[in-house]
Amino acid sequence: MRIIPFQDQFRDDMIFMILEAKNALGRVPGLNDDLLDIQSNYFNKGDMFWIAVDEQNRVIGSVGFHADITVAKADLHRLFVKFNRKRQGIGSALLRNL
Repeated sequence: MRIIPFQDQFRDDMIFMILEAKNALGRVPGLNDDLLDIQSNYFNKGDMFWIAVDEQNRVIGSVGFHADITVAKADLHRLFVKFNRKRQGIGSALLRNL
């Protein structure tokens, strides 16, 4: 597994992974608008967004990060792990990467 900054080539796979994870949690699968354009909603604002990819370059996790240094505050966004890969340290690895 590798943790890398989000790249557009992984967009559809990431979206599928998140919808699948929400479904496995019993939530109505829906997509937050920020996930449709990571570049504009994260990178262009000085924020970060990472994904975890497996050996086949499939997305198995994600996390976004926003820091507000004026109030010493950080927010995590879209922390998801592929439902059949939970309890394998993926979420912890994403958080350590922050």
